[in-house]
Amino acid sequence: MSEPAEAFVYLWYHGPTKRYYLGKHKGTTVDGYSHSSSVMESWNANNAPEGWRRRILFYGTHDDCTDKEMSLLCRIKEKKQLNKRYINLTVADPIKTRMWAKSKRKRRSMDYVKNIIGDAMPEQWQEQVPDWD
Repeated sequence: MSEPAEAFVYLWYHGPTKRYYLGKHKGTTVDGYSHSSSVMESWNANNAPEGWRRRILFYGTHDDCTDKEMSLLCRIKEKKQLNKRYINLTVADPIKTRMWAKSKRKRRSMDYVKNIIGDAMPEQWQEQVPDWD
């Protein structure tokens, strides 16, 4: 499969423990980037440790991949699998996500965010994220 996009969403799988790590990266699949986890050891993705496999789930723009990653992590959180089957500890903070979107000159309404992450939108996020306008 070719890489026509600027970013991708990936899923690492650790066979011995049957656990996953989901993330996104702005770059190519061959640039050596592995993950941003603070609990996993660091390695070069082109030479992953034994037992680790990476699958690319989605290619797209950086914004599209950020949205897709947030959507998937919210679904994982909804199923109470963060820090259990998934090594990911948290979902992106909605305030930081809003600041990121503003810094990129993107204006996203709560309706847009709800549309992206569906029913997995935690109630406290609705209170934390002020209106864009």
